[in-house]
Amino acid sequence: MSKIITLEQLKAINPAVNDVVGALVADAVNAWVENATSRCWGEPKTVTELYDASGVIWLNHMDVTAVTEVKTGYPNEERETRDEGSYSWTKSGRLILSYYRQLALPPSTLDYVEVTYTYGVPEENIPADLVLATLGLATGYYEYIGNSGREVSRAQVGSYSLQFASGAEGENGTKSRDWQVISSYAQRRV
Repeated sequence: MSKIITLEQLKAINPAVNDVVGALVADAVNAWVENATSRCWGEPKTVTELYDASGVIWLNHMDVTAVTEVKTGYPNEERETRDEGSYSWTKSGRLILSYYRQLALPPSTLDYVEVTYTYGVPEENIPADLVLATLGLATGYYEYIGNSGREVSRAQVGSYSLQFASGAEGENGTKSRDWQVISSYAQRRV
């Protein structure tokens, strides 16, 4: 799971944050942003994935830091490990099988390519605007939980008055602004 924000950062913004609920909110929003961007933030992940063979393969994730193993083979057979010099890769997740081009085979007998790789943005490289947007979502979500799932649209102190919003969008547009920042970091494939 991504580690964009921490409980400590959430508590720095709102000291009244409960440790248990605050930790759940931070974890949930981190996972939410990871899902929305299709990228892993703050920690590396290693995966093994299977693809239909092709001269160029787009891996399912970007921010690739290492390709540790590439194997090719036929369905239901043991796959053969390829030498590092027989392929190249880019950080954006493009794998090029330079010496092992795909032959014209019928679709039922296509080669498979099995790729083991590591991906993720290191913690020190997480953009500051993404951290702030994630904190904005987390604080809004924490307040939303504290108000029993209702968003406060107006509050008054003298003669105590509290009004809840009927829509999902806040008056100041914070949600849309935070989501615009988060969406700008989403994985794009053409």
